[in-house]
Amino acid sequence: MEKTVNATLHNLVDLATEKLFSNSTVEHAKDKFYDVKDKFNHTKDKYTSKYFKKEDNTTSNVLLYTGLALAAAGAAYLIYKNREAIKDQIAGAVDKVKDLQSQYMGEQENASRV
Repeated sequence: MEKTVNATLHNLVDLATEKLFSNSTVEHAKDKFYDVKDKFNHTKDKYTSKYFKKEDNTTSNVLLYTGLALAAAGAAYLIYKNREAIKDQIAGAVDKVKDLQSQYMGEQENASRV
């Protein structure tokens, strides 16, 4: 099951990367990205094989995914617990943006009248 999860995650990353870099103007960035990705994987494999046995990698992956799931659950709980404060902050930020927009539009109207 873990190999299936890893394969699925890698496929999703590859798909997202392909969609992100499908624009012809960023071919150079795409090549650079893949070079860095390959260098990272090579370095990771070198140190992983040096300090961990092959069996340890599966355990560490399970612990990693469990930790990520717990962190996501904790973040969801904190958002739920503080939803009113978050809502107030977002509403305040939206109001500030609207005020800035109205000020900018007022300045534009005044500049066009002169």
